[in-house]
Amino acid sequence: MAVVTLEQAPKKVKDLFNRAQDARKINNHDFAIELTLMALELEPFFLEARKLLRQSEIDKSLSGKSSVFGFGMGMGKIKGMAKKDPRKALAMAEDELMKKDPLNPKFIDTYVAVATAAKMPEAGLMTMELAREHLPDNLELLEKLGALYMKLEKPREAVDTFQALSDKFPEDLRVNKLLRDAQAVRTIDHGKWDTDSNFTDKLQNAEEAQQLEQESKAVLSEDDLANLIEKNQRLHILHPDNVNYLKKLAQLYNEAGDMETAAEQYEKANEMTLGGDPEIEKALANTYVRIYDHNIAIYEEDGDEENAAEMRKEKTEYEFSVAADRVVKYPNDREYKYLYGELLFQRGDYTEAIRQFQEGKRNPKYRLQAQYYLGRCFRANGLGDLAVNTLQEAADEILTMDDIKKDIIYELGEISAEMGDLPKALSYYKLIYAVDIGYRDIEQKIQQGYAQSD
Repeated sequence: MAVVTLEQAPKKVKDLFNRAQDARKINNHDFAIELTLMALELEPFFLEARKLLRQSEIDKSLSGKSSVFGFGMGMGKIKGMAKKDPRKALAMAEDELMKKDPLNPKFIDTYVAVATAAKMPEAGLMTMELAREHLPDNLELLEKLGALYMKLEKPREAVDTFQALSDKFPEDLRVNKLLRDAQAVRTIDHGKWDTDSNFTDKLQNAEEAQQLEQESKAVLSEDDLANLIEKNQRLHILHPDNVNYLKKLAQLYNEAGDMETAAEQYEKANEMTLGGDPEIEKALANTYVRIYDHNIAIYEEDGDEENAAEMRKEKTEYEFSVAADRVVKYPNDREYKYLYGELLFQRGDYTEAIRQFQEGKRNPKYRLQAQYYLGRCFRANGLGDLAVNTLQEAADEILTMDDIKKDIIYELGEISAEMGDLPKALSYYKLIYAVDIGYRDIEQKIQQGYAQSD
């Protein structure tokens, strides 16, 4: 893609771009979007304008002023157009998908494919990078971003992305292979030996090759872990401002079973980033939870139920405190709102949980689960009719009788029974019984229902 810079853009395009920037500064989202679309119609390769467009669309989406969320009836049409006229398809994708819901993962996938077909892969990459900033826990997006970095021959960025993925799933062999492949390409790309290389360069490359070999093992031995820890400790000393070495150290200490030292490394990394890295914060919290679980297991093995119960209580309070802090610190992250809502529900704070689930359901990943919990909250608050409507709406969206639909149908049966409509309750229970006789107490519910109807 021959990217056009601001200096290279025609005067009219520059004027539109500058006006769009001014509109964004005063939160006039619609005007900023329209101005950048006009600029891109005149100069499609002006990547800076396309980035401003996406930022403005995201601003509008997060402000809650977008009128349409999640509907992309034209995705198939756009993909078909990409085969005939990629540039036209890209314009359609901007108007019919990204303009409506710029953080919708399906829309992003379609946009990246169309941008690549239009020979503007950087536009797709930019879109994914911006999405990652707002969806840091979308692991599928993270993996696709790493793959796109590799495709565009950006192995350094791919390594950082796959490393973040590996930090979340340190024992996932497939994820580790993606990371190793990216590391190998980066090493080849940046660490090639040639006749002018000096001994220090060769030694550094040899050490990195040894580290890659150790990291490639499915199961690391104690010696491997010790060597990798020592290696990253030295790298941290040499590069004290590089937070990635601290993160790697913490991961290795976790694998070695030394959770306390792992937590110390994550604490240092968190201080280095001024608490601004959600991935580090999450890894730190997960490490503390592992420490709680480890101590609980020790008390249970010793038969010390009193201390085990106290430790379980502390763990619950810690998880609740972390969740409460996250929704304050990241008010636009609807995943955190959903997770906080679950903990509120467990505590019986149904009214506050409703507030969190109503926001959390705007995250596509948790929408149906949030609907399920909303129904349960309404039921707990004595709003049976509202609970039924909420749950039925969610059930109608799920075409197969998967686990979440079983939970929803079962809840509908329970509410119907409470409202005295036993035939309706039985009809719900039978839907589950027909596909999973072992679900909860569904067999008993069916037997009781038929006994009462005789």
